[in-house]
Amino acid sequence: EAAQAANLKTRQAKQKIDINEKRLEWQKELAKLKQAAPTKGDNIAKPTTAIQKAAFDRAIDRLAKQNFAFTERQITQAAMAEGVTANVQQDTVAKCLAKSKLVKLTPKNADGMPAGNYYTTKQNIVTEQKILDNVLLNKGKMTGMSQAQTNKTLQNVCTKNNWQLGAEQQNVVSHIATSKDQFIAVRGLAGTGKTFTLNAAREVLEQNGYEVKGMAATGQAADELAHDAKIKDCNTIHKTLNMAEKEAGNAIKGEDYATKDNWNLKGLKPAGKPTVRFVDEASLVDNNLLLQTQKLALARGEKLVMIGDNKQMPPVGAGNAYSNLVQQGSIATAELSDIRRQKNPELLKAVREAVQGKTKASLDM
Repeated sequence: EAAQAANLKTRQAKQKIDINEKRLEWQKELAKLKQAAPTKGDNIAKPTTAIQKAAFDRAIDRLAKQNFAFTERQITQAAMAEGVTANVQQDTVAKCLAKSKLVKLTPKNADGMPAGNYYTTKQNIVTEQKILDNVLLNKGKMTGMSQAQTNKTLQNVCTKNNWQLGAEQQNVVSHIATSKDQFIAVRGLAGTGKTFTLNAAREVLEQNGYEVKGMAATGQAADELAHDAKIKDCNTIHKTLNMAEKEAGNAIKGEDYATKDNWNLKGLKPAGKPTVRFVDEASLVDNNLLLQTQKLALARGEKLVMIGDNKQMPPVGAGNAYSNLVQQGSIATAELSDIRRQKNPELLKAVREAVQGKTKASLDM
């Protein structure tokens, strides 16, 4: 109520507009654009069913790139917005939806009760299934270090650098070095010393003949990973894929890299030595981009370590395969939950509540 009162008091008063003055302004704008002004009585073509369906399809395409699944209400809003000039209305959307090839989903909530009806595309389902298949079919396919060699090297690294790793951090280094799965995960809460641990893992791997590379969903995350974990070859996922496609000889001259979402890696040669690649902020990576990183790892023969926190920000695009893989136990995962950043006991309690999503309890503390 207070917000509504403030809005009424602060909104601008309606202005009287002279329509003839506006017409002159519009004519000047059209002249600049070299377009003829429409005249009264111009025929407007009556929208056909095909035009309306095309608008519906464009709306679905846009929704499917932003969300893994969407409600009928979201479909209706998107289709009516996309088809506003084609007279797409609710009954039009209902007819298009009935004839569409969308897959209807009926998920359940935490209590096992129906959570409403959702729709998704077959392509979204296929993409997520491919990601899961890649994880499951490539378990035990890599060469990993022995536990004894890992422990020995880690001890030497810690002595040399005067480092002290906690039990969880040591377990993560061991997980990365010894696992024979091609795709593994590290779930690290904020403030648990994630990049410090990855730096230790990098030293252990490099001292045993491995090459360590990195990439992340955002430029800032890639820069922090490169700086804190001392990884020389570290870029955004998009830049890494762009360079790999160019190396494979498949780059398309003049292509708009800002909108690129698919990379042709056919012909890319395997890595010359055993390689482990860290993917930081994996929880921000949507399904399509995660599948592309898997294709890169498969082509190169690299072990892919996905690092993230499934309780933090979700991806901007469709799907959240990293979180699904971790929550469902489909991927071998090591945890970093011992928060080391906060030294004050009371602040530490508050932060622990916050990372578990208990915002009110955190703020109360």
